[in-house]
Amino acid sequence: MSARAHRLTWGAVAAAGLFGVGAMLRLANLHWPPLSDAEAVLALGAAQGTLEGSPFADVMPGALGLSAAYHVVTRFAFGMVGAGDGLARLLPALAGCLMVLLPLGLRDRIGRAPALAAMLTLAFSPSMIAASRTVSGLTLAVLGLGGWFLLGLASPSTDTAGRGLVLGGLCAGLGLLAGPAAVSGVLGVAGGLLLARALWGPMALAGTSLRSLAPRQIGIALAVGAALAAGFGLYPVGLSGVFDSLGVWIRGWVEPGGLPPLGALAALMVHDPFTLVFGFWGALILLRRGDPLGRLFVGWALGARVVAMVYPARQAADLAWVCLPLSLLAGVALVDIGQRLVTSWSWSGHALLVAGLLLLAVFGYYQLTGYAMGSSPGVLGSQPGLGVVFLVVVLGLAVLMIVLFGVGWSARAAADSAGCALAILLWLSSIATTWELSLGSRAAGAGTLWREQASTPGMRMLVDTLEQISQAHTGRTDALPIAVEADLPSGAAWALRRFPRSIPLDPNPAPEVYLASAQAVPPGMGAEYLGQVIQTGEHWGGVGMLPPLELLSGRDGDLLTLPE
Repeated sequence: MSARAHRLTWGAVAAAGLFGVGAMLRLANLHWPPLSDAEAVLALGAAQGTLEGSPFADVMPGALGLSAAYHVVTRFAFGMVGAGDGLARLLPALAGCLMVLLPLGLRDRIGRAPALAAMLTLAFSPSMIAASRTVSGLTLAVLGLGGWFLLGLASPSTDTAGRGLVLGGLCAGLGLLAGPAAVSGVLGVAGGLLLARALWGPMALAGTSLRSLAPRQIGIALAVGAALAAGFGLYPVGLSGVFDSLGVWIRGWVEPGGLPPLGALAALMVHDPFTLVFGFWGALILLRRGDPLGRLFVGWALGARVVAMVYPARQAADLAWVCLPLSLLAGVALVDIGQRLVTSWSWSGHALLVAGLLLLAVFGYYQLTGYAMGSSPGVLGSQPGLGVVFLVVVLGLAVLMIVLFGVGWSARAAADSAGCALAILLWLSSIATTWELSLGSRAAGAGTLWREQASTPGMRMLVDTLEQISQAHTGRTDALPIAVEADLPSGAAWALRRFPRSIPLDPNPAPEVYLASAQAVPPGMGAEYLGQVIQTGEHWGGVGMLPPLELLSGRDGDLLTLPE
């Protein structure tokens, strides 16, 4: 076996491993947390007209415009195997898994090692993982349009040009059906190209296939989009979703309801510092080299960031358009640091400084968490303010260590060691953030900049309680009629989809269970009803342009009333 074949084999193994880890983080425990109201709108729309349709949901003709691709594919999945929270999120999660492979399309441009490092960044990015585990068309748009753009930047050989033509057309067709997120993505890419051209002039990428393949991919994209939107002839009404999505995006300008501009910016800084820091680092490296591809990625990230800032209906999930180019830039930075460390590693130098910085970081984190909890660790627990003083001292010591190593040993070695320590810390932070945002028991919380509204574990408690009552009264877990107020939230309508609906307070016979908001209990409710409060949802409490210092959410409970 040749040395080149050996390297390719290990590269393939590494790519498969990163894809497997990324898929596990996106698919594990996919049914948790319960669908939020925004997610439930798409799921209810897809289930409408099938056996899984909810009697508690009003007709939702606009759900198709939120993502025609999601609507059509998930509708068939619900019809074949039944509905569920995990199945409702399966298509966005699968698209998120495939997104991890996108950097491989540019391995001949940026190098195999940077492509693998970019895969690592995407696989562990909390923003990309959370977006992949959310019911929407965003990941479909990023996979489709982002994949088409990256494939067009590749330098195909003669024997791969045909494959690139077909694959690019398939990606573009998928992106066209992804919903309003695709419009924001196209504007971000176009704005990035214009920005890069304005800053650095025309950029010539030798061998790019964008100009040669794009005109021929239009026909493939339109054919794929039309076939998929129509469910391959089984659901012709799906074709209208392509035009409806444009209307939904336009309404976002006159019906704003998203995060504040600086709140959306803070979401990237708070939730995905690894991608942000090393993406910025990689941008500096490529700009210093005058690399045209690096300039293009920088323009793309800035263009997507500007679109997310100016669009009134912005959501934190839209940061996925920023994270994709930043991940490619981060791959360059990580390989640059790693190569220098491999060639000049010293256990008495690099290892000592990295270990010292990590110990200081652990101590500083210990102080910071203690201050956040209102107590300082150790014997000074009654004076939590001292934790901030210790944190400042720790930061000063870290800077002093780097400066002393740089002066007494090597400035380059000190910078590389600091970069290594920073990479380890931010990577661990990404894992912890992913757990808090997507996998842990508190993942349903809206007390974060990521989710403006979320269902809570109380939603599962509500359904479990009703199933037990139904079992006791009817012998089945889904046969008890439920009476509800008219404006039942979408998340609750989805959760209660298997129960029959009763007319509220109908005296012939009176309903055994009545659900109402805690703020809207009917005044004529009989005394035989006892109220049980179950919190089923919460909202992020941020108001104004700036995010609050304490990311706490306001809580709105729903009232479950049972007969005596």
